[in-house]
Amino acid sequence: MEQLLYKVEDRPPMLITTVLLSLQHLLAALGGIIAVPLVFGGALKLPADQIVALVNAALLGSGVVTIVQCRGVGPVGIRLPCVMGTSFAFVGAGISVGLEHGVAGILGSSLVGSLVMIVGSYFMPVIRRFFPHTVTSVVVTMIGLSLTPVAVDWAAGGVGRSDYGAIGHLAIAGFVLVLVIGFVQWGRGIVSASAVVLGIACGYVLCLALGLIDFTQVSEAAVFAIPQPLTFGMTFPVAGIVAMSIAFLVTIVETTGTFMALGAATQTRIDGKRLSSGMLCDGVGSAFAAVMSSPPLSTFAQNVGVVSLTGVASRHVVMLTGVMLLLAGLFPVLGALVVTIPQP
Repeated sequence: MEQLLYKVEDRPPMLITTVLLSLQHLLAALGGIIAVPLVFGGALKLPADQIVALVNAALLGSGVVTIVQCRGVGPVGIRLPCVMGTSFAFVGAGISVGLEHGVAGILGSSLVGSLVMIVGSYFMPVIRRFFPHTVTSVVVTMIGLSLTPVAVDWAAGGVGRSDYGAIGHLAIAGFVLVLVIGFVQWGRGIVSASAVVLGIACGYVLCLALGLIDFTQVSEAAVFAIPQPLTFGMTFPVAGIVAMSIAFLVTIVETTGTFMALGAATQTRIDGKRLSSGMLCDGVGSAFAAVMSSPPLSTFAQNVGVVSLTGVASRHVVMLTGVMLLLAGLFPVLGALVVTIPQP
């Protein structure tokens, strides 16, 4: 078994090291966290200020629940390096509810639907038996494979762009990919551990030199804004509650696989009790997110990949990522700055 650079309870010796390692988890997750509110906003044709409110709430909710998931509060939280964020598993159901009942219907249905995950968390010791080592190994592989289409789309410039697949996008993506692999394979210590953020930083400098960075969103973003609970109100349509409850059932299976993969990546045994704590945090976190006017949350698989790639399994590193997400929710200009990173 490959030796971890930092184990679950380890703390990197220097603050700058912790910040760098936390930042790459932030960069890996931020696109996905922001994307879901943007998709909802576009599908429901919301005005710009309401979309911004959704994004800020999603960032704040993700930050708070990430901290709880990593640190643990009583029986809530798996106490592993786990990044939480808005989930695409709820997009289909959410849009169907939103087109008829608006954002208030999505949030109310999410709040009630989260009870499925909260109640389901108490049955995780039974569900755990269906995830022996063989199944976990397949899940670990499938997480990587399932993210491949996302990586290809981002390397091509992003779905929907008129220049999708342009040679310039592919060249930049290839440049960053080679750098990341090089840092991982031949770098030592912090260079290897922070390969992702270093690769992105070099790619960003290249894009800046080529004039490919658009700072419009940064100039338009508010410096400080506090997301307000129940900004959109809440309604509780029966059909919406059923649809979101089914989405939560699907997410239980998906999240179980992600937790098992995280256990393998961190060399931690995931027993039924630990699985219950993590799933309970997902459910309670989604209920909190709904109150804060954010779409539901789930554990991000791509950050399990970051742990596997870097060998950094410290939950304290990812707790700082949660703090960064929380600050991004309070300071929209920070989130807007990260959004300027071109997808390749």
